[in-house]
Amino acid sequence: AAEGTDADRVAFAQAVTRHTAIQEQVAGLTAEAGRALSQFRIAAGEVRDAKALGAILDANQGRDAIADQARLVASLDTPAKISKYMLESRKATTSEKVLEAWINALLSGPQTHVANITGNMITALSAVPETAIAATLGKARAAFTGNRAADRVRLGEAMGRLSGIAQGARDGVVAGARAFQSEIVVDASKLEQKRRAAIGSKKFTILGREFEIGGRQVRIPGRALQAQDEFFKSIGRRQELNAQAFRIADTEGLVGQARANRIAELVASPTKEMREAADEFALTLTFQNPLGKVGNSIMSISNSHPLAKMVLPFVRTPINIIKFAGKRTPLGALSEEVRDNIKGVNGAIARDEELSRQAFGAMVMTATASLAAEGLITGSGPSDPKERALLRATGWQPNSIKINGTYYSYARFEPLALLLGVTADAHAMAGKMSDDQAEEVGAMLVGSIAKNLTSKTWLRGPSELIQALTDPDRYGERYLQKLAGTVVPTGVAQAARVDDPVLREARTVLDQIKSRVPGLSKGLLPRRDIFGQPIELEGSFGPDIASTVYTSREKDDPVVRELLALQIHPSRIGRKIEGIELTDQEYDRLQIEAGTNLRLGLSAAVNADAWSDLPEFVRKEVVEKILSTTRAQARKVMILDPEFAKRKLEARQKDIEAKIGAGE
Repeated sequence: AAEGTDADRVAFAQAVTRHTAIQEQVAGLTAEAGRALSQFRIAAGEVRDAKALGAILDANQGRDAIADQARLVASLDTPAKISKYMLESRKATTSEKVLEAWINALLSGPQTHVANITGNMITALSAVPETAIAATLGKARAAFTGNRAADRVRLGEAMGRLSGIAQGARDGVVAGARAFQSEIVVDASKLEQKRRAAIGSKKFTILGREFEIGGRQVRIPGRALQAQDEFFKSIGRRQELNAQAFRIADTEGLVGQARANRIAELVASPTKEMREAADEFALTLTFQNPLGKVGNSIMSISNSHPLAKMVLPFVRTPINIIKFAGKRTPLGALSEEVRDNIKGVNGAIARDEELSRQAFGAMVMTATASLAAEGLITGSGPSDPKERALLRATGWQPNSIKINGTYYSYARFEPLALLLGVTADAHAMAGKMSDDQAEEVGAMLVGSIAKNLTSKTWLRGPSELIQALTDPDRYGERYLQKLAGTVVPTGVAQAARVDDPVLREARTVLDQIKSRVPGLSKGLLPRRDIFGQPIELEGSFGPDIASTVYTSREKDDPVVRELLALQIHPSRIGRKIEGIELTDQEYDRLQIEAGTNLRLGLSAAVNADAWSDLPEFVRKEVVEKILSTTRAQARKVMILDPEFAKRKLEARQKDIEAKIGAGE
């Protein structure tokens, strides 16, 4: 196994699991042993193709780890030493148990599961038009060459994929329920842990019924995610089997009932090639394909240390989402596999399918660009947080579609969201570029992709860590606070958002935790906009607790509109007055005082009859004067506050004493 093939490594891992499972069952140590043994037995019996074997290895420690384990076992010279090593290596460490609990807490939000289901369903549906496009290309090629029997995708395959969704769903319900109950997953899983079921369960008999208490309850979010993936893998397999069966039957020249009978026969008893294609498409549909050299290196880094895992808890799924979306953009040509397919290296069918993906992506991106030009779809928005905050005051929302004055977020509809977001951002960038710059389409696409990726929830951890490392004074403390806040399960935090849609100030670790707990969040002061008003989230399309489609209603605010037109983006007023930092309550009062007066002053100016007749530079000067004046007045009000005056006097006394002590 150390130097062998993936099949050898799977066989070795299966033998190790069998050995330790028997040891544990004999010793009565855990309730997980039988499941671990069953998992590899099912995998060995059901999966044979190289990609699926690779997925199994990725999901169970990884190729390198299994190879290292094989070398170590080979160096042990007695069965007793091997048995001792096997049993001890099976024991979960404290860090593995903590990570398992933490990852399941991250996955505990209903919105996470809705996003997963939605993304998989969109991908399953997108296979239908892509197959139809590939069939059209193949038919045109066959007509051009005069070879109607040529290898090509048939149009009936698209209908086979569509019907496969409903047909596969029936089997998927059974497969999903089995995965949830047994915790057995045949191949890859979104739970990228070196050891599954690290937290053990104990069996108890209560009122004549046997229950397992412990890790099974902790892993409910992960088990639900695995069940969803098994459900969609069944759909993917049936979609591919239907398509392959129709292609074979049509190639054989069958029509009518004879073709229908042949399709049913092939689906019931598929060939080895059909099974392999179905397994591969199932992994593609759930974004669980084995990674390449770079991806596996990133996963190794993620698994190298618990802290690395906290920064990069998920690797395989995000990378596969990026690959899936990338193949449907012009940048897909950077992939050697894509180039080989287009050249026909892998056959005519692979070429037609690759071109169909490019064509489908082009259609989506063209439609998105058209909507973006009309202001009906948004990207990630401006990078400047001040401009972004001001834009949000108009009701604008990033990564959204605007319908009848309401923005509906598409941000969680991966991988479609990546295509939409990249195109919308590229359109926004093109609008800000000169004619010469706008011709650099490749650079523009790369920039928009980078901007989109850093905004994704699954890449926010690394991007925020980089920010914290490059500018620790500005971002370091905030990063640690947000990381500490994840001790509160995501499901609880989402419930807090529904219970209290007002954004809250969280300047300490304790505040960050409170902001994610229903009831406690209301005890924190609200985060305010530049006009001193609390910032409140509007809600979602459908039940707020489960919906990933956040909504925001467009607002016609002349003051905000004028600020954006003049490109004046005020920052929040500073927390210090004459070098003394305000308390949270004082700062809240300062924001209200300054913001209220700013709104009054700007409203009076903007709504004046002669305002629009003034030159732009004059209007800018007036706005900036009102801004500085109202903030200066607000600071004067705070200086007169007795409590602040007392602290100011104490600070001056300490400063004088320090100077005297220094001999100044």
